[in-house]
Amino acid sequence: MGTFRLIFDTAYQWVAALVGYDDIRVRSPEYLILLGFVPLVILLGSWVIIRQRRAVRMLGMRYPVVRRIVALLMTSIAIAAIIITHTRPFSVVVSQKPIYKGEAVQFIIDLSNSQLAEDIQRTDDNGKVSYIPRLVAVKYEIAAAVDGMSAMGISYFCLSYFTLAYNPLLECTDDIGNFKEVLARLNTSLAAGGGTDLLKAFGEDYVFVRSTVPKDTRITAIIVTDGGQEVCRKGDGSFERVIPDWNEGALRQRVEEVTTKERVRLIPVGVGGKELFPVPQLDTSGRKFYITCKDGGVLVTRLDPTIIERVAGWAGDKSRYYILDRSHLGVHGFAAWLSSYMTAELVVDHYISQESTVDLRRWTLIVFIVSAALALGALGCIAQIVGKLAGRR
Repeated sequence: MGTFRLIFDTAYQWVAALVGYDDIRVRSPEYLILLGFVPLVILLGSWVIIRQRRAVRMLGMRYPVVRRIVALLMTSIAIAAIIITHTRPFSVVVSQKPIYKGEAVQFIIDLSNSQLAEDIQRTDDNGKVSYIPRLVAVKYEIAAAVDGMSAMGISYFCLSYFTLAYNPLLECTDDIGNFKEVLARLNTSLAAGGGTDLLKAFGEDYVFVRSTVPKDTRITAIIVTDGGQEVCRKGDGSFERVIPDWNEGALRQRVEEVTTKERVRLIPVGVGGKELFPVPQLDTSGRKFYITCKDGGVLVTRLDPTIIERVAGWAGDKSRYYILDRSHLGVHGFAAWLSSYMTAELVVDHYISQESTVDLRRWTLIVFIVSAALALGALGCIAQIVGKLAGRR
C-alpha cells in the first residue's frame, strides 16, 4: 500500500504541476491498491502479444504489433482511470487571502425636511422612470453599499444624523442586520422639523468613536446632504435666497481639523436634483404639506454641488465625492461606487493561505471513455460492430 501510494502521489504531483494546481488529493485512498493490477495487465498483455506474434510469424502471416501495443496501453490507461475515479480525486489551489486593517464607516445623514423632496430619478427594470424622495433613495443605496463593503471585509458601521444639531444614532457595530434595521427606521420626524446646518455634520466626538472599535481602525465618515441650498419663491414669482445656518470659513476650519488632527477620512455625498423643488413636511397624521416662508412664499430646495466639491477639496481630495441625483438601487450607482472605492482603499495587514478545491472525477471519466474507445478501435471491435450493423441493413 505504501509503495503504491508513493508512486501515486509522485505521479499526481507531477500532473498537478503540469496543469497549474498546487496539489492533487483523493478522498478514498483505499482504492489506490488496485492500481497494482495495472502493471500486471501490462506484463500479461505484453506476454500475450509476444506469443501471438511468434505463432503468426511461424504461419507466415503478418501480425499487427503496433495496433496491439496501442490497444494494451489504452486498456491500461482506461483501467487506471476508472480506479482513480473511484478514489474521488480533487485538485487544491492555495491562494493568499488578504486580511485588511480595521475599517469603520460612519454615515452622517442630513435629516432636514428637504430630504422629503421627490427629485431623485429612478428607473425600474422595465425602463419606467419615476421620482422618489431623497431619503428613500439614500436608505436604499446605503443598505446596498453596506452589503457590498461587508462582503469585502469592512466590519464596522456607524449611523448619525444632523439638522441644526448633531445626533449620534447608532454606535459603530459589526451587527449588519441591526444597522440596516435602524437605517430603515430613519425618518425626518426624528429631526423635529429642523433645517440644515452643515457645520453640525462634523460634531462627532471621534475620541469616543475610536473607543468603540478595535485599535488602529481607520474611520471614514460619509456625509450625505443636499448642501442646505434653499430659496424662497415669492408670490410674484421672484426668488430670494435663504441665508444658510452656517459659516463657510468655520466649516472649512472644522473639515480640515477632522481630517488632519482627528485623522478621519471624509467623503461628502450630495443628494438631490438640479431643479428647484418645494420643501415638503408631514403633519402628525402623516399628511404632506409644503413649507412656507415668513412672507408667505413657498420654500424650495435643490442640490448645491458647489459646497459638496469644496468640502471634498478641504478634506484633501477634490475628486472624492459623489452626486446622488438618481437611484439604481445599488446597481451601478452610489452603492456600487462607494463599495468599489472603499475596498480599493483597504490597507492589507497580512495574508493567510486559503485553499479552494475542484472535483476531478469528470476528467478521469473522460480519460477512461476516450482510452477505452481507442483500445476497442485498435482491437478492431468498433469496425466489427459497425460491419455487423451495416450487414443487418
